[in-house]
Amino acid sequence: MTRVALAAALVGGALSAGGCEVEGESGESGGSGGSGESETGEAEAASVAGTVTRTVDVAPGNDGKGTLFVAALDVCDLTGGGKVLGVAVVADADLAGEDAAVPFTIENLPRTSVQLALFLDDNGDAMAMTPRPGPGDLVYTRSAGDGVLDCVAVELGDGDVTDLELALNVLEE
Repeated sequence: MTRVALAAALVGGALSAGGCEVEGESGESGGSGGSGESETGEAEAASVAGTVTRTVDVAPGNDGKGTLFVAALDVCDLTGGGKVLGVAVVADADLAGEDAAVPFTIENLPRTSVQLALFLDDNGDAMAMTPRPGPGDLVYTRSAGDGVLDCVAVELGDGDVTDLELALNVLEE
């Protein structure tokens, strides 16, 4: 299996990680997040929110609808070496239309750099506790055809990021 690495990163806490947003509800977010410290002087949590689109055609036999998984990791090590910091699981995500966009939010993240890995389970075959992209699923990667999912680096040191635009750009083989 080619992109098994994301599953290893998501296993062991992704779906039970704190700060999960389900069904793309954005909750409270906006601006730069203020001073970055609570009244006790500790760093406040940050959030990342945005939209996911697709830049590749949907696989034959699929419909562009399914569960969207966006995981925030401390490092882009999708072989299980990265720690899952939070995850957005968007049920019934609809990327069927060419101009479709699905919102997501991950809250309670540390104010540091995080790495986002994402895919759409288009055919509903991902196991809930060990989600991984399968054949025909839409995924994000920088180097198509290399069999490796990549991450998008997001800097949260200065506060929340509220307008991130991500695109699923490859069909899993």
